[in-house]
Amino acid sequence: MQGVRLPKGLELVIFDCDGVLVDSEALAIRVYETLFDELGVRSPPGFWPQCVGRKTSETLALIGDSFGRDVMPELSAEIWPRMQAAFASELKPTHGVTAFLEALQAPRCVASSSDLERIRFSLEVAGISRFFGRRLYSSQFVAKGKPAPDIFLYAAAEMGANVRAALVIEDSTLGVTAARAAGAKVIGFLGGGHVEPGHGELLREAGADAVATSWAEVANLFAHPESLGL
Repeated sequence: MQGVRLPKGLELVIFDCDGVLVDSEALAIRVYETLFDELGVRSPPGFWPQCVGRKTSETLALIGDSFGRDVMPELSAEIWPRMQAAFASELKPTHGVTAFLEALQAPRCVASSSDLERIRFSLEVAGISRFFGRRLYSSQFVAKGKPAPDIFLYAAAEMGANVRAALVIEDSTLGVTAARAAGAKVIGFLGGGHVEPGHGELLREAGADAVATSWAEVANLFAHPESLGL
């Protein structure tokens, strides 16, 4: 992949982490489901996908509301150690993202609903932390998680950029909604292992300017700004 540059008028790329930079969502759901099985709690079909894109605290609150507070002590204590172990042995970067980041010639940062510890660990395990350094922003830092725009407004401000000159790459409807509410351009990314048929349409309905199934397609969108409404 040759040099990838932002279209004229844009000055910052903001990446979501889970499902965009690292292929973590299916792993995370498996960890939750395994722990729930051990606790004797059965989750209804389709429950876990609705947690994608949420702050950790909001995910735990949703679980508590749906399954009862009696599951929370064990869940809160066990979930990150188990997820960390699964990530350490199985987590991979999304296919093609390393080459894309190597070719990208633009300021970039990460803005994720995950806790900062998880963001750092995930990027290190995936071998791509060098592309971001300390430019990692968690929803822990803001009052409201996605779909509120807070995390993207915060990230742009920390990067010294106008959020309206930012391009966000997101895989969740909550994230796309948040990015559009912030005033950023948005590419919906469909290259994660958790993406199901029809997800691209959901991202478009949430406000994505375009969708891409691979990092090569993302690079092509950069080269054709009209596809992003620029």
